[in-house]
Amino acid sequence: MISFFRENAPAPLKGALRRMAYLVLETGAALSGREDFTPPGWLPLIGDGDFKGVGEEFFRYFLDWGGLQPDEAVLDVGCGLGRMALPLTRHLDPDRGHYSGFDIDDRAIRWCQRRISKRHPHFQFQHADLFSREYHLT
Repeated sequence: MISFFRENAPAPLKGALRRMAYLVLETGAALSGREDFTPPGWLPLIGDGDFKGVGEEFFRYFLDWGGLQPDEAVLDVGCGLGRMALPLTRHLDPDRGHYSGFDIDDRAIRWCQRRISKRHPHFQFQHADLFSREYHLT
């Protein structure tokens, strides 16, 4: 039955059902009080590897090679779903440090604003309305 649906259902219907399933999972996580910053699968994840693991690896680079201090500002060009931002929430001082990220994917930006900026107001995400053949969906 599932394979028949996968092969024959129109793509918009499959996408809508997938988004509804992830919405149920996100709602369950929110109601349980669990803080989970892993983006839902229906949002486009750019880049390979484990979402949190890659962010943690780059976080070490920011500290070890870049000497990033808690009172500094970070500009993240092409921030996507906040892979680099998440570990920085533990490092940048809420009163003296600041993070600004922008991306052309407005869905990713809205997700970051709802999930990250809500808990960390010194982390700001902005949609950059630019055209890209690779990422522009309309």
